[in-house]
Amino acid sequence: MLPRFLIVLAAAAAALTLDETATYQLVAENGHTSPTEIAELFYAGRWRLAPKQALVDDEYCVSLVGDGRPLAPCFNTKRLRFPLRDTLAIELANGSVAALSLLETASETPAVRLVAAHTVPPPREDAPHPHAAAPVAEKSFVQKYWMYIVPPLIILMIMSPQ
Repeated sequence: MLPRFLIVLAAAAAALTLDETATYQLVAENGHTSPTEIAELFYAGRWRLAPKQALVDDEYCVSLVGDGRPLAPCFNTKRLRFPLRDTLAIELANGSVAALSLLETASETPAVRLVAAHTVPPPREDAPHPHAAAPVAEKSFVQKYWMYIVPPLIILMIMSPQ
């Protein structure tokens, strides 16, 4: 049985959609640092990521926050280097966010990359019809046993006097 907080967390993550009119914050924290906004996620023709505050290069737990409440708590734990140049990968499935990842890139500025999740199409509702074999006509006695009838006839013809 799953603990109650995991069920609530899974339900919140499953219902996460990004509103183009809202602004979201990437927040980093670890044992030495309180939650600090490191970047802002906003929509301006496309999703963009603007760095905010630089922290000491260290291992951080990164969360997505919107309207002051965590939307995706600690979706990525990784070593961050500042100034932030990572790419936020947003995996979309059926119009909602399936996964978030903060990935290292060689770019000079942080970026956002939208990724469509692979979805498996639902099974077909109309079951394929099995092909019915054509009926086979019943063979006659001679057609079935000719190989047993012909050799004795040949031997009989060879052995008979002319």
